[in-house]
Amino acid sequence: MGNLKDAKLEQLADKGNGNYAYVDDLLEARKVFVQELGATLFTVAKDVKLQIEFNPAKVAAYRLVGYENRLREGRASPALRWAAAVAGIGRLLRDSEFKGQSTWGSMIALARDARGADREGYRSEFIRVAEAAELLARQARQPVGPAER
Repeated sequence: MGNLKDAKLEQLADKGNGNYAYVDDLLEARKVFVQELGATLFTVAKDVKLQIEFNPAKVAAYRLVGYENRLREGRASPALRWAAAVAGIGRLLRDSEFKGQSTWGSMIALARDARGADREGYRSEFIRVAEAAELLARQARQPVGPAER
């Protein structure tokens, strides 16, 4: 083992709440990093989120894994639902390509549900404006009859 100070490595691993291994060949590397690695790992963070951007030239499709259990857990917070409603209504107002399946009715219902205490009345006013915008959008889609031309 030459210049290796086994006691020093053990002390460092203990103080750093970690592990150490002496890897001198491929078989030992396979044992340490493949077969036994899971036993030496421990959680240092919970609920970590990543933002990943895929290159569409290289990635044709992807699937989000690991959030299935969150779909069954209670609803998002009122603040998050309110923000989603405001963003959705904004996309509808712009007729954004990113509006997805959002509809006026679903976004207004989400806003109503997430309104909360609304002491100043700003959220209620926003909902009234969104309802007026929905009415205008509906009228704009109706064809003009011959008598109205």
